[in-house]
Parts: sequence; C-alpha cells; structure tokens
Amino acid sequence: MINFPINAVHIHLLLNHFPVVLSVIWPVILVVWLFLNKKEVINTSLFIFIFVSLLSIPIYFSWGQAAWPVSAVSWVNLQALVMHYKVATYTFYVLLVLWFLSILTIYLNWNNNKFKFFYYIVLIFSILVLWWVSLTWYYGWAIRHTEIYDQAN
Repeated sequence: MINFPINAVHIHLLLNHFPVVLSVIWPVILVVWLFLNKKEVINTSLFIFIFVSLLSIPIYFSWGQAAWPVSAVSWVNLQALVMHYKVATYTFYVLLVLWFLSILTIYLNWNNNKFKFFYYIVLIFSILVLWWVSLTWYYGWAIRHTEIYDQAN
C-alpha cells in the first residue's frame, strides 16, 4: 500500500476548484431568476455565493503553506505564482464583499421584496467576482502549465 500524505498543497488545490466551478454556475442561476422571477431560485444563488465566499477563507489562508513546496520545484513558473497570489488577494476581498451583499440581500428580502434592487446589485457584482475568480484561476493554472505562459516576460 502506498502512503499519500495530504498536505497544504492538496487542500488548497481541492478547495479552490469550488469557487471556479460555482462562479460559472451562479450567474446562470441569477439570469434564470430574471426570467422566472422566483424567490427560491435567487435565494439558491445567494446561498451559493455565501458558501463560496466562506470557502475562500481557508483557500486564501492555505496559500502560504501551499506555495513553499511548489516554489521549490524547478519547472514551476515563479512569476505566475506571484501573480496568482496578488490576484487571489483581490479576489478574496471581492468575495468577502459578495458574502456581505448576499447576506444583506437575504436579510432585507426575507419576508418581502421591498429591496428587490439588491438582487440586481448582487448580479452585477457577481459578474465582477467571476472575472476575478477567472483571473486567479488563470494564474494558478499557469504555475504548473508553463506552456500557456510566456517564459520570456
């Protein structure tokens, strides 16, 4: 039997797939809500936002322990590693704002829809989050896949 110890790199890689995949799904759910206009659909999307935003906390804080072993590998793109960290920092803060907006929107619209415009604010902000998550994913992918990143720069 082969022993595979789980370390910070494994945890970081495992957890960071959720925001990438769900950041593609949640705007779709919001757009579906625009056509169906059902509160259950929008609340599903808001709870996904909250889940992903909370999940970003261990992802962000596991980065330091994950970066050290990876940076020691000779073929790793260190420039992409640094850019991944910088972009991930902004993504982390944007996700925390999304967490706050989602909770606020759920709270304000729990028993009524007086603050329905908050749904649209969250929709617009989620598109911004999608961009940041995609950029973070791109640089994370470039760390290992040096063929997609120009080594001359």
